[in-house]
Amino acid sequence: KLGRTGREVPSDEKLSGESLGTPEVQIQPGGTVFAKSRLSYPNDKDESESATRPAQVKGMPVSGRQWKLDCKRSSSMRVANKLIRKSWDEKMKERARDKQIKAKQDALVQARIDEKREKKRLAEERQKRKEENRLKGAVVQSISTMKVKKMSRKQLRMIRKMDTSNEGKVFDLKPIEKTKGLKGKVKI
Repeated sequence: KLGRTGREVPSDEKLSGESLGTPEVQIQPGGTVFAKSRLSYPNDKDESESATRPAQVKGMPVSGRQWKLDCKRSSSMRVANKLIRKSWDEKMKERARDKQIKAKQDALVQARIDEKREKKRLAEERQKRKEENRLKGAVVQSISTMKVKKMSRKQLRMIRKMDTSNEGKVFDLKPIEKTKGLKGKVKI
């Protein structure tokens, strides 16, 4: 008989596999035996089939390097041990140790911050003393307010307002400026 595909299926040579529940087997032209595909369901697996399955036949690698080992996935190489858990005492010891380390670290950071602040404060004090000493050694000359009002902006940059009676203390370290709001007049 000829089937729909045109392949010859001799009925007398058909193997009897239907009675055992195994898939139907056909002998195709050329003597090759094909098993018909059977519907498989997820829970319908035969355990004896997988247990008696022969080892996979390894052929020559395409690259020609037969000495190379077969690559395995890292997940399959991992040995599944039972879950290793730390005991409560070990957890508490580790937590206490971490707390001590963090406290020491915070103390070191705070010490560094304090050191920087102290350095900055000392530098500011030194700068202030330097400016005071510079002003103490400066040549003091009294100028009338009328003269100051007539001075240009460039000349006013050199002038500071001071109290000569009180050991040369400076009232205002900024130089006197002419403001534009007063139409070029100096406010003293």
